[in-house]
Amino acid sequence: AIGTGDFHTLLENNKFLHHQSSHGTAYCTCDGNKNYVKKTKKKGPDGQKEYECPKCNKHDKAVGCIMLKNFSNMFFDSHVKALAQPPKDLMFANCCLTSITNAYPKTWVDKGTRWYIGWALPVGDADAVAFAKAFYKRWMKNYEMQPDKVKKAFEDVKGPYAKYRPRIYGS
Repeated sequence: AIGTGDFHTLLENNKFLHHQSSHGTAYCTCDGNKNYVKKTKKKGPDGQKEYECPKCNKHDKAVGCIMLKNFSNMFFDSHVKALAQPPKDLMFANCCLTSITNAYPKTWVDKGTRWYIGWALPVGDADAVAFAKAFYKRWMKNYEMQPDKVKKAFEDVKGPYAKYRPRIYGS
């Protein structure tokens, strides 16, 4: 695992594409602190258990983030805002809860990354890898990695992974 500074450098030096695969989580700052979301007994319309803030019992204010090593080494939205040049065409945050709401993805898109892909729920390593392989294979073979076809490639392959709520943001 790499540290926040190394990850920042990797993102800055990447002109075309970055694929992140590690661990992710989400937090809520309803009381001014970073309260990491927890799994609840509540189920969403797809039958999957919801993740909520342990303080306010909501998830609508949660912000995803990437865990680089552990809870003491995270890549938050504030780190994204500090990037001089984020990945231009795609940030694939292939880890849990990085799209629990649109807050973290929106930070990437607002900073200049054209497309952001993440998960609204925890995703197992095997399924994250399988989804990434299917996405990249489709994007490469069918669409020659054209940036304007990222969403089409995503839509083509997301079906079997719907229980993890894969999300795409951008245009």
